[in-house]
Amino acid sequence: MQNLDLMVQALSEQFATIWPNSPFHPPLNVAEVEIRKRKAFMMKAFLLG
Repeated sequence: MQNLDLMVQALSEQFATIWPNSPFHPPLNVAEVEIRKRKAFMMKAFLLG
């Protein structure tokens, strides 16, 4: 469970590093953090069926 969190976080950071000015990776603010948490939660729910 925690490994998946780390994997999602690592991927997000990797994309942010590759495309720092990408519209998909605006500067992190509270709303963005919440959205990412929800996306990670939904991804986990999907993967765990």
